[in-house]
Amino acid sequence: MESFKTLARGKRLAIFLGYDGTLTPIVKDPDRAFMSDESRASVKLLASQVPTAIISGRCLEKVVGFVQLEELFYAGSHGLDIRGPDNGPFALKGGTVCAYQPAAEYTTLMSTVRDSLLEKVPRIDGCAS
Repeated sequence: MESFKTLARGKRLAIFLGYDGTLTPIVKDPDRAFMSDESRASVKLLASQVPTAIISGRCLEKVVGFVQLEELFYAGSHGLDIRGPDNGPFALKGGTVCAYQPAAEYTTLMSTVRDSLLEKVPRIDGCAS
């Protein structure tokens, strides 16, 4: 560990972690992919040292609800919904909110495409709509 600290000295580091399969095991029911208290404590400690982000294909609200750490950066929906920490050493100063939705202008189009697919593609057992 000390050699890593030596190599990292003077550099700006950030840690990016996946949720499913990285911080939690892959499980049959995605709504039961809970993070252990030990993992949560480790990520909290890490986030006190370097900017730390959780990236997930899940919607932002779902992954934030599962992780339950306000000091992290989160990227939900494969990066289509990004938000910065509410508190901690890397929170933006002065109560500024760090939020970014690069595809926000396409929300109407994405909803139209989704509705069209739901109408035209037959239901597949085991797939959520």
